[in-house]
Amino acid sequence: MKAKLTSLAFLLLLCPILVSAQASPFDTINRDEVEIGGAITYGDSAGDLTSAFGDPEHTRDYYLEMDKKTEVQYIYADGSEFRFIDDKLHSFKIASPDYTLSLGEAQLQIGDSLASVASSFPNSRSYMENDATAMIIGLGTGDHDVLLVVFDAEETVCEIRQHTF
Repeated sequence: MKAKLTSLAFLLLLCPILVSAQASPFDTINRDEVEIGGAITYGDSAGDLTSAFGDPEHTRDYYLEMDKKTEVQYIYADGSEFRFIDDKLHSFKIASPDYTLSLGEAQLQIGDSLASVASSFPNSRSYMENDATAMIIGLGTGDHDVLLVVFDAEETVCEIRQHTF
């Protein structure tokens, strides 16, 4: 009985490792390869943001119950948002062509065509359903942090946002 319980415990510990080791069906980049507007990256402070892009139209505090922390959201007039926890950038939404998003060697911008984005991220394009309006690009290992590249009816990028599942 003890051997069966030990085997079961080992399998339960091993399952998450095996699942995370599977190849992602979409393209994946490292979080440290993400740069917004040639100026800020994950982990930068709110001061770095305002030095690079000016003051936001307004800020909003949002309490995250699961993390027991407050997220401070910097919201710009163009609809772009930058979110900070412990004064470190942890997520964003870009809604203006004023920001170029560098993803390693590739660059994305509001207004880019689906075809141009697909040329840099072919696996993510293949992963899209025919009628899908967003492309997924993984951030790091696993599939819980992703970039969603949202397209409008003309198949041009209208929003880029980081999302955690």
